[in-house]
Amino acid sequence: MESKPINDAAYNRFLALILFRLNSTKWMHRLRKSPWGIVVFLGTSSEDRNERSEESKTRILDQLRTIANELRSLSPPNQITRTIDDFHEKLCSGIGSLDENSSGSQKPVFTHNDLSPNDIMAEGDKVTAIIDWEMAEWVPPHWEYTSTWHVIPQLGLWRDEVDKFLEAFPQELEMEKLRWRYFGEFGVEI
Repeated sequence: MESKPINDAAYNRFLALILFRLNSTKWMHRLRKSPWGIVVFLGTSSEDRNERSEESKTRILDQLRTIANELRSLSPPNQITRTIDDFHEKLCSGIGSLDENSSGSQKPVFTHNDLSPNDIMAEGDKVTAIIDWEMAEWVPPHWEYTSTWHVIPQLGLWRDEVDKFLEAFPQELEMEKLRWRYFGEFGVEI
């Protein structure tokens, strides 16, 4: 029997689950295989975020900061590029960095990579799960911030919250805004 390759989304979900299992992440919710052969989260739900008090939002954002820091603390597997310079060198086929002051020695971080309010499940003031992991990957630290800030362009209120749980990269965000301006909202002309 010939094995079929899995797509990137399935692989990224699988990688996220393995990383969480190996690192005993406290906020990782219980998982079960359903009779239909899919993994499901048990006991997750989400209350209407628009009805939350400021105190409740602050508690949720504090937990998101802890979760983001836990993800960033994971060590990449050996096959993942070790530094951002390595990433850019592979991306540019050995051309090298044009910016002598680049932050290329930073290590890639593991991130959800398109976190939005719709992906955060909470009961009361407790985050019970984060769902929708198909975009998860190892990226430069600023990419986590800029992609989360821009995940749903119409959600201006979400943009106001991102700085409260992720490290801000204002210069990189301005560069991404220029890219979005010239290449479309999601980086490509459609």
